[in-house]
Amino acid sequence: MRGLAIAALAIMGAAAPLAAQPGWTGTYVFDADLGRDALGKGISIGVEHRLVLGGRGGCRLTAQGYQSNEDIRCTAVPTRGGMRITFKSYADGSIKNQYGVTRYQPGATLFTLTRGPRGVVTSWGAYEPDGIKGKTGTYFRKG
Repeated sequence: MRGLAIAALAIMGAAAPLAAQPGWTGTYVFDADLGRDALGKGISIGVEHRLVLGGRGGCRLTAQGYQSNEDIRCTAVPTRGGMRITFKSYADGSIKNQYGVTRYQPGATLFTLTRGPRGVVTSWGAYEPDGIKGKTGTYFRKG
């Protein structure tokens, strides 16, 4: 009976990783500035990357904008001082994107988030959006 209680506690702990890292629940946004259009009209182009942690969706990453339309289900794994965002599937449950291409394997680290003196620090992993200037920086802001 005692072993059953320990197993139940372990399952409950694995089911709620965000609870282990207070303060991470919420919406984070990174607006990637991709410059101006190539047609010379001076129109600014960009992509909004939105990460939602907690709530009914658990962990959701979307990219909407210039030549981008992704909806990723992810997992937020607590780390020492931050969160590791891993790929679970696309919104339809498949590991293939809308073009039938497998870009990420389940469990692959998309990026990690930590708190820094100037805000949330992102360290990119398998997910490397256009418009980033380095592998690590203050990209996402809590919105």
